[in-house]
Amino acid sequence: MLSKEEIAEKFKKIPLEVKRIVEKRLELFALEFGDQIAEIFSQILYRLTGVILIALGSIFLLQSLALFLGDLLNDQSLGYLIVSLPIVILGVAFALLRPKAMVRKTKEKMTDQILKSFKKDGN
Repeated sequence: MLSKEEIAEKFKKIPLEVKRIVEKRLELFALEFGDQIAEIFSQILYRLTGVILIALGSIFLLQSLALFLGDLLNDQSLGYLIVSLPIVILGVAFALLRPKAMVRKTKEKMTDQILKSFKKDGN
């Protein structure tokens, strides 16, 4: 059987053990959170790279279309005007209307992705 001194010694160790467990749990949470942030940023970087490549391809495609239309109409500026007009109208529409549904949908999608990644790591 344990003596009173041994029991007292065991009780003295309990707060230290609890403190150590809490510290380890916080360290684990920080590591998991950092991993999630790194994963999200890598996905953003990957998608951003894709968007940039698509944008560059689109620029060359629109340039070619403008030159082609300019040759057809015998006026290069008219070719560029025809190609740029829909883009400008679309840009103005986005700037003035700020489609709230699109912003909300994007926000919900990002939130769902973050929650799914946390749930996946939690299980």
